Amino acid sequence: MQPTPLSNNGASSHLDIAVLENLMRQMPDRPEIITRILTSFLHASPGLLADIRTALMAGDPEMVRKAAHAMKSGNLQVGARQLAAMCHELEILGTMGLLLDSELLLAKLEEEYRSVEKEVGLILARSQVDE
Repeated sequence: MQPTPLSNNGASSHLDIAVLENLMRQMPDRPEIITRILTSFLHASPGLLADIRTALMAGDPEMVRKAAHAMKSGNLQVGARQLAAMCHELEILGTMGLLLDSELLLAKLEEEYRSVEKEVGLILARSQVDE
C-alpha cells in the first residue's frame, strides 16, 4: 500500500496527522478537501496572528479573546493541537482580562505556528507530487 501525502512516518510533533487522515476517511470521494483546508489555514492564520499581536499591543483583552478563539478553531481543524492549546490559553487570559506576560506566549505561539506552517507546506508539496 502506497503512503498517503499525509504520511510522515510519525515524525510530526506539530500536527496530529490522524485528524487529517480522519477527514480523508470521512470524505474518500473528495481528496482535494485536505488541500483546501490546509491552504485555507495557511491563508487565514497570518492575519489571525496579526490580530492577536495588535490586540495585545493595544491592551484589548476582548479582541485578544476573539482572535485567539478564531485561530484556535482553524488549528484544531488541521490537527495543530499545541497551537490550539496556546490559543486557548490566550483566549482564557483575554476573558479574564489578564494580558501580563502574554507577549511571551505570543512569541511561543508564533514559533509554533512557523513549525506547523512548515509541516503543512510539506504535506501540500507532497500532495502536488502525488497528483
